[in-house]
Amino acid sequence: MKQRNLVSGIILLALAIATLVETNKLEIGTLLSPQTGFFPFILAILLGILSLILLGQAITEKDERKVPSWVSSGGWKTLSLTLGGLLFFAIFFERLGYLVSTFLLISLLVGAIGKRKWWLVILFAFLSTLISYLIFGILLKTELPAGIMGD
Repeated sequence: MKQRNLVSGIILLALAIATLVETNKLEIGTLLSPQTGFFPFILAILLGILSLILLGQAITEKDERKVPSWVSSGGWKTLSLTLGGLLFFAIFFERLGYLVSTFLLISLLVGAIGKRKWWLVILFAFLSTLISYLIFGILLKTELPAGIMGD
C-alpha cells in the first residue's frame, strides 16, 4: 500500500505541475472576474495539495500491511458487471433512450453489484432516473434521447 500511494502521489503531483504550467498560458483573471484559466488553475492547486498530503502519508507510513486484493475477493465479477453495464449503456443509449437505459444501468449497479432487495433497487433506480431527468432534461433543457419512449 505504501508503494502504491507513493507512486500515485508522484504521478498526481506531476499532473498538477503540468496543469499549472499549461494554465499559465491562459488568462486567469480574478475571483470576481474569472477568465478561462481560473478553474483549471484552482483545480491544479487543489490536486497538488492533495497529492502532497498523499505523499506525506506514504512516506510516514510505518509498515507494509498486507491488504486483501479486491480481485481475489470476487472483484472480477463486480468489475465485469460494471464494465458490461457501462458498455450496454453506451451501445443502447440512443436506441432505448435516456430513461430506459439509465434505469437499467442504475438497477444493475445497485442490484447486482450492491446486492440490495429488489424493491429497493427498483425504487432507487426509478427515483435517481427521475431526478436526473428533471435536472438535465427539464431544468437544464438538455436534449436527451427519447428512444423507445418517444417518437
